[in-house]
Amino acid sequence: MNLEGFDVSDAQESGQLTAEQIEKFKEKYRQTQANLKKIKKDESKIIKKNKQLGGIISGLIKKGANPELLTLIVKLLQKNFTSDFILGILSLISKDSQKIIEDKFRLASSEGAIAETSKNIQIPGDLPPHIKNHLAAWFNNMFQISSEKPSKVFGFLFSGDIIEPLAIHFSAFVMQDFLNKNSLNVTWNRVVLFSEQFLKNLGDKIKSEIKSKALGSAEK
Repeated sequence: MNLEGFDVSDAQESGQLTAEQIEKFKEKYRQTQANLKKIKKDESKIIKKNKQLGGIISGLIKKGANPELLTLIVKLLQKNFTSDFILGILSLISKDSQKIIEDKFRLASSEGAIAETSKNIQIPGDLPPHIKNHLAAWFNNMFQISSEKPSKVFGFLFSGDIIEPLAIHFSAFVMQDFLNKNSLNVTWNRVVLFSEQFLKNLGDKIKSEIKSKALGSAEK
């Protein structure tokens, strides 16, 4: 039955719900409808800007992804984050995103590189080894993606030495979803701290890449 069609007096007489409870349900229903309209509107914006990213987001929404994820992506696009960077972050939880970036950037991480990354970015030690390796490989992939246009990535990811807060929130959101899907209960605050550390380390590697390219150009 449509929630807006509930009759308060009938519900009270049947002993099912109080008038206050019905009003709460109606309000929740109205909020849900408003959220669904916003999701559709935001999804249309993404599809117009980038069909690949739009397709990924449509798939995630159909699978029940939190609407906040879509809102964060729209805000990142408005701040000139590239779709490749966003797809790279999403690749942690989306196989379709992973395939797109692997095909485009021909990503590959050796066991030695994964082990070195796992040690350097200080992935929480109490996580299972296969999860740590997965996160390390993801970090390596993000660096390879960022290395294509390091100055551009650093420009939208940092303001001076300050990491863009939306990027921290977005990567933390994706990380927590990944951990939850692997039945790992990690607090939000801890995930945010790891997200911030992850992006800081990524920024440090990007800065080194920029300097290396600048030196290479100067020597030519």
